[in-house]
Amino acid sequence: MTERMTARILRHAMTMRVFHEPEPGMVAHTSASKVLSHSPANDWLQSGTREMWPAATKVSAFTDHVFAKDNERAGQWARGMAIFSERPQFNLSYITDYYDWESLGDARVIDIGSQGAVSIALAKKFNNLQLTAQDIQKGRDDDDVPEELRDRVRFTAHDPFAPQPCVAADAYSLRWMFHNWSDKYCIQILQALIPALKSGAKVLVQETLMPEPGTVALWKEKNIRATDLNMAAAFNGQERTVAELRSLFTRADSGFTFQNVIKPEGSAFAILEFTWQGSTKKNPD
Repeated sequence: MTERMTARILRHAMTMRVFHEPEPGMVAHTSASKVLSHSPANDWLQSGTREMWPAATKVSAFTDHVFAKDNERAGQWARGMAIFSERPQFNLSYITDYYDWESLGDARVIDIGSQGAVSIALAKKFNNLQLTAQDIQKGRDDDDVPEELRDRVRFTAHDPFAPQPCVAADAYSLRWMFHNWSDKYCIQILQALIPALKSGAKVLVQETLMPEPGTVALWKEKNIRATDLNMAAAFNGQERTVAELRSLFTRADSGFTFQNVIKPEGSAFAILEFTWQGSTKKNPD
């Protein structure tokens, strides 16, 4: 297990007062973790973690079943995520109200990895925006858009790992996408954008920010770290700090410049703004 993953797991345990971090990068026992290290309860704990839990993942009824080919379960997942996203902290007003969309002027915005809800919300509020919502499969029919918005909102199918077909747009928005992917694939998504970017184009990322240990209420840190480990188990993804998100852009290309981070009170997401200044990488002759 990597040092980075070890730290993620330990910091989740710390939200339940198992271990603590007296200074950055140092792990020490709490009374709870010390008892577990020497108590007979440790044998019971390890029988679960070393025997029962791994065995549970080998049940063929689960491992032989291809989730993506089960329309009923896939639909259930989609409906569940829709309900999950209706919670107040996911309200679209946090993206429409807290970023200065009017500063873009008459702008073309590409909403990447989206079923279109963000695009429609933005179009309702800002007459200066032309919006394209992209997803692996076309998110919805154009007829589903309110009639008064149809000349400014469109839907297209696009794989975010393929070269971006919408060239020279003013802004590209990626909402809640990076936490599904490891660093390697996040960087590939960004690099697929680069050929389409004009100088000055904005790239806006909306993600849950991983707090530094001890900087937020324990219950809040516990929830975020639990989600982080869920993403690791399900997708090899993760929740990231501001520094980790900035690092993705730096590693993708030094032509990305970090501008700002906006943290709306009550929102599940922060908005990170980057500007494309032009690649410093030279094409081979």
